[in-house]
Amino acid sequence: MSGLEAASTATLRVIAGNLRHGLDVVAARIAAGTFHEVGPKGAAPPAQSGQLTLALLDGVAAELTRREAS
Repeated sequence: MSGLEAASTATLRVIAGNLRHGLDVVAARIAAGTFHEVGPKGAAPPAQSGQLTLALLDGVAAELTRREAS
């Protein structure tokens, strides 16, 4: 169980879209050469938040794939 089973498919699609946007932000930070700089107070640097975003997106994608296969 991933904890995503209770979410609706529509919600998972919104979450996936938001996570992809987060990856776009990380890509922009890489392009700007600021990938390892910490953002606002309390924010993780993109190097850390990008890893978390990828892990979450992987879980959401797996749950959407499981539903589509059913």
